[in-house]
Amino acid sequence: VDEEAELEKEVVKSISQRAKVLARNDWYLFLIGSIGAVLAGVVFPAWGIVFAYMIELLYYPVFPCSNDTLALIAEGQFATCEDYWNNEADYLKDFSFKVTYAWLGIIGSTVIGKMLLYYGF
Repeated sequence: VDEEAELEKEVVKSISQRAKVLARNDWYLFLIGSIGAVLAGVVFPAWGIVFAYMIELLYYPVFPCSNDTLALIAEGQFATCEDYWNNEADYLKDFSFKVTYAWLGIIGSTVIGKMLLYYGF
């Protein structure tokens, strides 16, 4: 039994050595494929993070305003309700652009990652 196990280990070792010798010239393909795999694999965690920011954007509260409640809502930062609403609108607009750019980045990462993955492997 020990001789068979030793023989099996020797055969596996020689086959592994042969595979390494044959793949020696293709190291750059393995590197390209690995980079593509990382780019394609980062999509799913990034998807969750960007989706969380999108939900935050959709549920961001903009409170009703009157001259009586302006001091409570804005804590003295704005002179009128119109200033408060304009500030909130600008914030939501900028935040929505950031979320859009993040989605575009995920799309780009997926496309480039899949192309490199296909080319490398």
